[in-house]
Amino acid sequence: MHIHKPKAAHSLREFLAEISVIVVGIVIALGGEQAIEWLHWRHEVAEAQAAFEQELAGDIGVVEYRAQVAPCIARRLGELKTVLDAHARGAQVRMLGPVGQPQFPHIHNNVWQTALASQTVAHMPLELRLRYASLYDSLDSRVRHQPS
Repeated sequence: MHIHKPKAAHSLREFLAEISVIVVGIVIALGGEQAIEWLHWRHEVAEAQAAFEQELAGDIGVVEYRAQVAPCIARRLGELKTVLDAHARGAQVRMLGPVGQPQFPHIHNNVWQTALASQTVAHMPLELRLRYASLYDSLDSRVRHQPS
């Protein structure tokens, strides 16, 4: 490769031509960088959306399970209240076994927390961001209002 030594511009026109070449080169470089950055975040958002769908499907399953077993839990609590009321009135109560506590799978929000921390959520369209935030908030408040 042959390298030319830089020459001083001899007129305003030559100077402006040199500056124009530099400016166009910088604009091309910055535009390319922005395009690569846009593609990167587009890929990150797509991966996050797939992970959200998987995590939320599991969380919705947990909420549905809790809703299904709620009547059974309410019935059992009623039975226990009847036994405790009888004991409070002085009746002899004999427990046939230990009183257990229902075990529930937990709601997860790991994907949401990771996407927030990695700034992936910030690169989502506002409407999508708000929908996911609302879903996770709704699941979180449902879990807090149900027995665990």
